[in-house]
Amino acid sequence: MKIECTKEEYAALAQLIYLGEFMINGVRDQENEIKQFRTLKNEFLSKADEFGFSENVVKDDNNDYDISPDYEETVMEFITEYDDECFWEELLTRLARKDLVNQFSEEELKGMAQDELLDREMLFIDKYEDEIEKNGLMNIGIIE
Repeated sequence: MKIECTKEEYAALAQLIYLGEFMINGVRDQENEIKQFRTLKNEFLSKADEFGFSENVVKDDNNDYDISPDYEETVMEFITEYDDECFWEELLTRLARKDLVNQFSEEELKGMAQDELLDREMLFIDKYEDEIEKNGLMNIGIIE
């Protein structure tokens, strides 16, 4: 692998590669990971010395490279921010879809134009967004 970039560009690329490999393999156990991404991350991080980035990279007993635990804390902020945003969007969307299914029959939903379906879904999303903004999750739950 031939890399031409500045130290700052290398640092940014290291973050991107770490985040990409984390996204792809972080949900897989070791036997099901997609090896080409781990290999690419290892090869890229093995060049850290050349770019004055070695203090942020560690090598384990298997000669695998990874970012250091201290540097990982910085990068994990991106993951946390992304996960939080995905959680709220997914929660709102699923709650809205639940309400759509409860309000309309399957036949009615299938008969709706895509625009109408999205408009109705958005009304529910807005309703839940307002509720969560005002009260957090205090009023969201299972009714027994």
